[in-house]
Amino acid sequence: MLDLTKVALIQGWDKQFLNHSTYIEHQMTQLGFNTELLHEQPNVVKENGGGLRIWQYPNQFSKYLCLLHEQNVHSYIEIGCRWGGTFILTTEYLKLCNDSFNESTAVDLIDSPVKEYCDARDKTTFMKSNSSSEQFKSFVQSSYFDLIFIDGDHSYEGVKTDYESCKNNGRIFVFHDIASDACPGVVKFWNELKTHESDKYDFYEFVEQYDEVFQETGKCFLGIGVAIKKAKICYITAVFGNYELTCKNMCKQTVASDFICFTENKKIRSNGWIIDTTPYHISHKSELDDGCKLNSFVNNKHSFNVAKFYKQSFQNVPRLKHYDVIVWLDGTIEITYDKTSEYLLSKIYDKKVIGWHHEWRRGILKQEADASIDYRYTNTFWNNQHQPYQDVKKQYEEYLKDGYSEEYFKQIESHTPNLGVWITCFAAFLNKDEEVTRFLKLWYLQTLKYSTQDQVGFSYVCQKSNLIPFTLPNSEITGDCPHDRTQFYIKHAHNS
Repeated sequence: MLDLTKVALIQGWDKQFLNHSTYIEHQMTQLGFNTELLHEQPNVVKENGGGLRIWQYPNQFSKYLCLLHEQNVHSYIEIGCRWGGTFILTTEYLKLCNDSFNESTAVDLIDSPVKEYCDARDKTTFMKSNSSSEQFKSFVQSSYFDLIFIDGDHSYEGVKTDYESCKNNGRIFVFHDIASDACPGVVKFWNELKTHESDKYDFYEFVEQYDEVFQETGKCFLGIGVAIKKAKICYITAVFGNYELTCKNMCKQTVASDFICFTENKKIRSNGWIIDTTPYHISHKSELDDGCKLNSFVNNKHSFNVAKFYKQSFQNVPRLKHYDVIVWLDGTIEITYDKTSEYLLSKIYDKKVIGWHHEWRRGILKQEADASIDYRYTNTFWNNQHQPYQDVKKQYEEYLKDGYSEEYFKQIESHTPNLGVWITCFAAFLNKDEEVTRFLKLWYLQTLKYSTQDQVGFSYVCQKSNLIPFTLPNSEITGDCPHDRTQFYIKHAHNS
């Protein structure tokens, strides 16, 4: 049994010391440690047994928690929770660090006493499961967790299986017993991961030992290894309703980059993309969608409209919050240039939004609106799905009433005569910037209110917010025909 009254002690920790390892190490002694395999344990653990039965060395775990303090963790899963002490301490600590932390899951084969703790709390779950089972793999691969703690099967194959099951569904991966002479399989896997995935992760180790244990046994125990994904930039796309048959190929980038496809099609050919089938447009619907607008999901369930959520409201998707840069790609886009990410990162922190000019419109939004008398907007039934009539002409007229001026962009000095209308099949955004957040919300609002023709709404929002994208092509990057191909990409036909 666990003494759950100890939870209140964690909740009472002084927040100003949450990144002080000496403070945490001292506080841990009041919570209670595991009483098994005492020959592996230092005196500080032996003398403070019971309570939450935390199976950790305080000198390792306190420093590990300090690392988490800076990671903005919103969700957590622990694979192999045993009694649950580590899970409880981690969950409560993350709640103290981040008011938006909102989900934790404990997994084990046994009927862990941590279930009592989980049952008394919202969005805190105990799952009795074998982590090598298809049931568990299906669960974790249809979820996303910022932090994944792997402490289950300690054989080499066991820890490898757990990692392979969830490697595309997390950001921070933690491995327990990486320095333990009692767990050679974990040690081997950790060392291989550091060797083979050094381009993908930043690695941290907390392996400090207690002299009295080593002198008595001649061995090292426990040890915590942390692998944090390096990628600051993520390319996203959304494929719903079989509008595209595959995720398009992408060129490996010279800097760490992630590619995530949001789709309901679990069998889509990924071509190296991470596939996420979580329906975030339902579970994390935008606050702007009040159900009363033309393209609110209750009024327009067309897959084309669903994709707009991921294109314009991606900041509502939890797994994307930690990236510095999000690059939207329509499902037709194949990245062909290996330095695309490198170039975007060199510009985006100053420019905030990066896009390609529309080479056919000469910067005149009315031309774009007039050209949108297209089946995707005028037909109330296309691609075998119903939708409301999308009145792009009325949308443009409303913009004029609101003060939109075709002369506005002509007054801005630019290298391109096409400034004023952009092709949004490729658009990069500085993800954590407040000005960009306001831009994205206003852009998505145009889709909800008026039409799914987001290129018309994009120009309006640029003018309304006075946030002008860094516009390509330019003297550095070629691509005069972005509807076809640029130095960055090739645009394929739909349904390919």
